[in-house]
Amino acid sequence: MMGVSHDGPHGDLLRRLVDQLPGMVAYWDPDLRLVLANAAYCTFVGRPAEGLHGQHFSAVLGEEVYRANLPHLQGALSGEPQVFERTLSDGLGVTRHAEVSYGPDVVDGQVEGIFALITDVTPRVEAQRDLDEAQELAGLASWTFRPAEET
Repeated sequence: MMGVSHDGPHGDLLRRLVDQLPGMVAYWDPDLRLVLANAAYCTFVGRPAEGLHGQHFSAVLGEEVYRANLPHLQGALSGEPQVFERTLSDGLGVTRHAEVSYGPDVVDGQVEGIFALITDVTPRVEAQRDLDEAQELAGLASWTFRPAEET
């Protein structure tokens, strides 16, 4: 992980904690330059932490993802938390479905950056798709019963 001081009694513990989180974690400054990313994030983008620090969002994730995420990034930079889903390709070209959360880092009323948490929801999306396909093959459908209103 980059950007967290290893000084003091808790620096190494904090680094290990963030690197062990099951999701991808990053922090972007107001200019959308990467300040820190955990090990899962670096693995996802397929680049070592040393080469990511200070890079613009578009250089880390590509222009297409940058343009798609820009309204959410701008929302977070204006102080509004953002939660959305995105389909992405990881550093190996594998398609992943992700839930993305951008939380504004507000200090003394000013947004200092964006906390990003990206959760891989691929197993959930694939399970739902498989269920939908199985229901279609079996001729089943999901339905909701609404009793008729009396007049």
